[in-house]
Amino acid sequence: MRFQTASLAAALLIVANCCPALMRPASGQVTRADLAAAYLRVDHAYAEGHPGAVPAVEAHRTFDRISLSFFSGDFASAVRALDALYLALRPDLDSPAMRAALALRIEAEPPTITPGRGVAPTLQVSARYAPEGEEGAPRVWVRLRDPAGAVVFSALLPDIDPGARFVPLAVDAPRAGWSPGVYTIEIATAQRTLLDAGRLVVADSSLDTQREALLARLRGMRPANEAMERAAHACASRLGLLADRPSPMQSAQWLADQHALLAATTAEVDAIEAGSDPYIRRTGDAWMSIRAAGQDVPLRIYVPEELAHARVLAPIVVAIHGAGGDENMFMDAYGAGAVKRLADAHGLIVVAPLNTPIANPAAFDDMIDFIAERWPVDRSRIILVGHSMGAGVAAAIGRARPEGVRAVVCIAGPGMMGGAPGAAPTLVIGAGMDPIIPLARIEQGVERARGAGADIELRVKPDMGHTLVVTDTIDEALRWALAQEGRDRNQP
Repeated sequence: MRFQTASLAAALLIVANCCPALMRPASGQVTRADLAAAYLRVDHAYAEGHPGAVPAVEAHRTFDRISLSFFSGDFASAVRALDALYLALRPDLDSPAMRAALALRIEAEPPTITPGRGVAPTLQVSARYAPEGEEGAPRVWVRLRDPAGAVVFSALLPDIDPGARFVPLAVDAPRAGWSPGVYTIEIATAQRTLLDAGRLVVADSSLDTQREALLARLRGMRPANEAMERAAHACASRLGLLADRPSPMQSAQWLADQHALLAATTAEVDAIEAGSDPYIRRTGDAWMSIRAAGQDVPLRIYVPEELAHARVLAPIVVAIHGAGGDENMFMDAYGAGAVKRLADAHGLIVVAPLNTPIANPAAFDDMIDFIAERWPVDRSRIILVGHSMGAGVAAAIGRARPEGVRAVVCIAGPGMMGGAPGAAPTLVIGAGMDPIIPLARIEQGVERARGAGADIELRVKPDMGHTLVVTDTIDEALRWALAQEGRDRNQP
């Protein structure tokens, strides 16, 4: 069986978790979802590399300036600047129509409908900012595509005042009626689609009601052992994502394909009810939250298809995001989820936990136990990869658990790197243009570690910045880590 993968038609909420004051504002203002969508477009465009794009060094420099703007609380400027950087990375898409599309937000209200309930959806259109460009608004349309990809609604968008709350567009039911599934909201010209702007979910009955019924079934079960209790907890966390009105404050919920998630979690409850762990040898990409050291640890796990029936034990890559991100960052950003492509190429299992709870070594141990119960992993071949704050967490775990960790990679991270003599070798990657964790600070940390006897290597990337350095070095980092296999730690 395969995990249902979260759809990227809606943007990933990974950028603003460090800013709890940014609650859902009135339409027309910048939301966390806006920040995440803009960031994800830039991340993917940079990773793809397009003819005529702004030089990489300028992309690094610009992105870090935007990051500083974001951390200062200027979210509107950050989104606008990210959109401009996206078009600099995709000059083939730059046009007045695309600039107009990027400035818009379109939300379905309600976000989930049930046919036969007499509730007709509307599309609420608002402007996050006034686009720059020529006088006169370009003609752009909003379209709604059904789960099969057919256009079932189309309307010319009116002029939108950035100061207005929103403009509602009533959506008539398709001639063939509403089919259960996810409908994609897109902005388009008469010639082509410009970008996906959101989604509308059609369900046979309320997702909230179905969630509560499935949770009630779980609560009525008596798991046969602790492993099944852990599976039931993970299933309950996944059921918690089901919602008629997904919260933009909870990234995993807002990101989830609600229709696919309902089918997957229903099957998982059925399996647990029958006494079977539904996650054993499951492949693909999935979100869940597990209990570890008495606390909940949200994580994403990716298992390549080839490991479904593997007879050899796979290395585990634990990928730890930086401040401002969450457990989704490595899986969908940092080079458009490059770590998953590398997992496929090298036969790796990747787990990306929320960074703060996993900093506790006991929580790290429980997470590895959970994985080892269900997938063919080699507990003596754990690779830790961290970015920024996550690099510090990776280094600390490497020092606390030297027996199972084979290699540690710290990218643009602060503090003490490496461990004592005999601990796992550590690769530190520093970015020469990093304004957030300056290279001099990283060099000082490496020298302290070397003075303590750590096996540590520093690689400096002079023309790179704080975040995009991950995209440019993740392949190099994992290849280095895999090359440490069989190396005698007691030899220089």
